[in-house]
Amino acid sequence: MSLRRSTSDRPALAGARSLAAALALGALVACKDTAPKAVPPADEPAAPTVARPDARPRPTRPAEPTAPAGHATQPITPAEATAAAPTFAGAELTTEATSILDGRQVRLAWCVAAPDHAAAVEAVRAGFVRDGWSEPVVRGTAPRVGVAATRDGYRLSVTVADMPRPGCSPADGRWYAAGSMHKLGAIAPTP
Repeated sequence: MSLRRSTSDRPALAGARSLAAALALGALVACKDTAPKAVPPADEPAAPTVARPDARPRPTRPAEPTAPAGHATQPITPAEATAAAPTFAGAELTTEATSILDGRQVRLAWCVAAPDHAAAVEAVRAGFVRDGWSEPVVRGTAPRVGVAATRDGYRLSVTVADMPRPGCSPADGRWYAAGSMHKLGAIAPTP
């Protein structure tokens, strides 16, 4: 007597398993509680819900970028932003400044001539220092490094990218630097 099943028994066995699974699913659906759940009367407060310890709040995204903490942005024109922007050694503006966010932010773009990405980042940082901006904050790693500073109520964040753009390619020793400028206004404290 052999304990091995023949190949002719396998289709019947598969059919029996499918039938058993269907019956189990049907029994599970039939056991579902169909009675309406009790709703507490309007004068009785509902029991507070307790969050599971492993539950994380669902992330929310603002409709548009927000102002830096503790400040509100003021309207700013492209001409005002271009005049307020620092000069970076070996850099030229690649496009005209454009206004976005209902006139509360201006985008600027430069092409910075430098032998490598680190030198281009240093040229941007040095431009902020030379033109009297606050001590620049440098963050990130290649291929994108950000440099940000403030001066006279303006905040400028510039990202130097290690990737080619039309007319501005690292292969030619030219690094793309995209900036966004805000005009800051103090928020009055609430009483």
